[in-house]
Amino acid sequence: MQLQLFSTMLAESVETLNSAVLSDLSSTVDWSQFVPEVIATFLGFGLALFGQWLWERFKDKSDAKNLKKRIASELKRIKNELNNIEGIYVEPLKIPIWDTCISTGNFKVLDVELQEKLALVYSIIREYNSWSLMQSNYYFENKNINNALDEELKRLKCVLLGNVDASVDNVTKSLEGGH
Repeated sequence: MQLQLFSTMLAESVETLNSAVLSDLSSTVDWSQFVPEVIATFLGFGLALFGQWLWERFKDKSDAKNLKKRIASELKRIKNELNNIEGIYVEPLKIPIWDTCISTGNFKVLDVELQEKLALVYSIIREYNSWSLMQSNYYFENKNINNALDEELKRLKCVLLGNVDASVDNVTKSLEGGH
């Protein structure tokens, strides 16, 4: 009997405690203070995301501008090298800026149209380098110039000079236009 009395008292105590805690919780939570804090938290988080987006956009534009300047410089150097080539050309045209740009994926900061134009120019440069290598190898093996290879090199040099000029102009216009 004492056990039954004890269990009844315990049940009543737990019930009283639960109702007191629940009524105390509902009366102590001031929803008018809670809602602005939640809104401020979400706004702060959204503002941080927006700030990050702005920073990335600024950084991409800055990276694109710097890359365009370096590519224009490289193309101008290549143009000078092409204009100064006489006779057998042993050294290939060096394109370290473009190679780095491709291997790191930095070309993605350039607009698609400019990417396509530059890819065309650099593919012609690679083709010119391969023809030049063939001509150099033939010359060193046979001690004379292969006229067919020489004609192809002259043709590629003219095509390349025109494309390099056009690309330098495109990159320069892109820099001036701010794209």
